[in-house]
Amino acid sequence: MSGIDPTWLIALGMLVVGGLFYSGKLGNFKFKKKDMELGMEAPSTPIAQPTSTSATNIQINLNEEGFKKELENFKTDIEARLEEQTQKLLESGNPDDQEEINTLQKELAGVQAKLDDTQKALEDRKTILAETEKALENEKLKNVVSKEQLTEAMQKLEEGDASVLEGLFSQYMEEKQSRDEPWAEVAYSLGKLAQDRIDYQTAQNYYEQAAKLAPDNTLYLNDAGVIAFTLGDYQQSIGYFEKVLASELKAFGPEHPKVAKSWNNIGAAWRNLGEFDKAINYLEKALESDLKTFGLEHPDVAIRWNNLGAAWIKKENYEQAIYYLEKALASDLKTFGSERPDVTKDWNNLGVAWGGKGDFDKAITYFEKALESDLKTLGPEHPDVARDYNSLGTAWGNKSDYDKAIGYFEKALKVVEKVGLPHRVQLIKDNIAEMKKQQGEQ
Repeated sequence: MSGIDPTWLIALGMLVVGGLFYSGKLGNFKFKKKDMELGMEAPSTPIAQPTSTSATNIQINLNEEGFKKELENFKTDIEARLEEQTQKLLESGNPDDQEEINTLQKELAGVQAKLDDTQKALEDRKTILAETEKALENEKLKNVVSKEQLTEAMQKLEEGDASVLEGLFSQYMEEKQSRDEPWAEVAYSLGKLAQDRIDYQTAQNYYEQAAKLAPDNTLYLNDAGVIAFTLGDYQQSIGYFEKVLASELKAFGPEHPKVAKSWNNIGAAWRNLGEFDKAINYLEKALESDLKTFGLEHPDVAIRWNNLGAAWIKKENYEQAIYYLEKALASDLKTFGSERPDVTKDWNNLGVAWGGKGDFDKAITYFEKALESDLKTLGPEHPDVARDYNSLGTAWGNKSDYDKAIGYFEKALKVVEKVGLPHRVQLIKDNIAEMKKQQGEQ
């Protein structure tokens, strides 16, 4: 794509996901696998969260007020479908229903991320449209597509409608199945557009086609890996990331930031497959490389420390986890100050680690810091605030202070009910029921 170095590596698009979600029965700290994510590298253009193919396409006006309204309407639609699907799962117990819920949860996270910073999301949208238009200016395309068709495609794109461009690409794919860089660029642009409108399954299809048409392009390979990772196909994501890694090692050698990002991404995928030793091996390579490149006081190094801490938590080696997480916290505090998501993530993760170690007082101290920061930066009606309340409720329950635990759980419940998170509602209701049961047994 014009203006973008095709060898530049876009890394995994989940820099901060709010840390670990702390939940579990009384007396235990248990981590819900789907709620615990490693902090990933941030891409140049933020990657939205995935959606199912049934999601309504967002026609985005290049106007902040109209854009925000579209997002809010889309969020309402997702909430309704999520509530319906959650009820269906409760009645059927069918694993396929749970898979659909997982996808809807990611949809909701994606649209919430855009609503948290609508202005930035709108600017990202404008950037993607501009880059797509540049892709259509390729002289080779003009030899096979009429000027009128390209003009119509550009006009529709400015209205947020990619259907004409999709039609042109589909026609090409039907007629010619061979490598073609200009059409690979079009496929990649269509993937970015789908990703922006929170339609990850469509984005996955286009990124895979881009990678097929231009198999040596690490940008396309990497984004195909990103989508596979986000949709939960970690084996496939590893395949793409390993191709990127091989190319970057050949081009730059082992002590380069792009190589470190690839090691990080492969480690993240192995971590989500439950292969924690493999994950740690790759994450340690990424850390070693970035330490040589950037030194101790760099945000990328703090991310590596946090990732390693999260992996060691999954191995239930809390001492080792705390060692890395404290390094991440010290670095992030120095870089960002106390009221940034990076630091809140560190506090939350340290709370989980200390809770796993059985020191609930220290866990509470860290969770309270995370809550205080999230209330200031996100406000009282944000999903991350509900997470903080739930974490504090669980910690106080582990200390057998059931009144305090119930109080925090009830606060969490109010938030998730208000913002539309039915998948969280039942978890918190179960926590409240457990606390009341323990009260009755005192």
